[in-house]
Amino acid sequence: MAPLDKASDRPEFRDWVDRQPASLEPLLPVMHTAKALIARDIVRQGAIVPRECEVLGKAVAYFFYGRPAYRLSDNGTVTQNLMCPICFVFSPELLANASNIHPFDTGAFYNRLYRHAMIEDIEIPNFDLVGDIDRIPKLIARVFSNNTTYFDGDRFAIRRAAHDAEPDEYLAQSYIDLITSKGRNEPDDRVSTIEVAIDKTASLEPGLLAVVVPDNIWSAEYSSDWLRPLSDGGVEILPYRHVMGREPSHYRDAIEVQVRAFLLGRGLI
Repeated sequence: MAPLDKASDRPEFRDWVDRQPASLEPLLPVMHTAKALIARDIVRQGAIVPRECEVLGKAVAYFFYGRPAYRLSDNGTVTQNLMCPICFVFSPELLANASNIHPFDTGAFYNRLYRHAMIEDIEIPNFDLVGDIDRIPKLIARVFSNNTTYFDGDRFAIRRAAHDAEPDEYLAQSYIDLITSKGRNEPDDRVSTIEVAIDKTASLEPGLLAVVVPDNIWSAEYSSDWLRPLSDGGVEILPYRHVMGREPSHYRDAIEVQVRAFLLGRGLI
């Protein structure tokens, strides 16, 4: 695989996105998910701090655009409260601080999980959309039609919505092939989720809109002390049903239900 420390000399994917018509779709929030233990550290620090990443070759904090797509390590059932995922939902204004914006999970690309659609000569920087936030709604309108199809990650709806690129729009063709591929063992929905990397500290204030937490730490019966200042400051605390002993995917799905309701309530999907 080619090294990532050199600038990409292939602007074709960005050019393809730039040529798309302007979109009327509103910008969606940006989301960061962490285990409860780490989430409490984030609240204590008042910020999400970048960490060294071999994929992009620098320290970054990762977010997903419009979807709580991050998955905790699938290393068995969740047996302790500190393992439960918590999702931070930020205003799209955070996108102004993005150092990289890619239309898929770069970690999966780096580990060659996309090799069925993207040959080794393709590099991660070839798909970086940073520099113009309007590229995000343009891409969504072109490939997914609207925010709802994008959020749902419905492969069948995406196949109906996506239009083939021109014969010489090679990178766009590879991307469309990737997100519409029909194999039984395809990567999960992060393959079609826009990834945002930020190489500076992301403060919780003033952009934090909501936090999705297990309902055993936020309910009528009990509310955690470390969450109350957020709630008092206007951040929505959205509890999801907590059941101990489930697989990590169970909690991710429960978070998605709450985020979907949040976005619907704001008319974003």
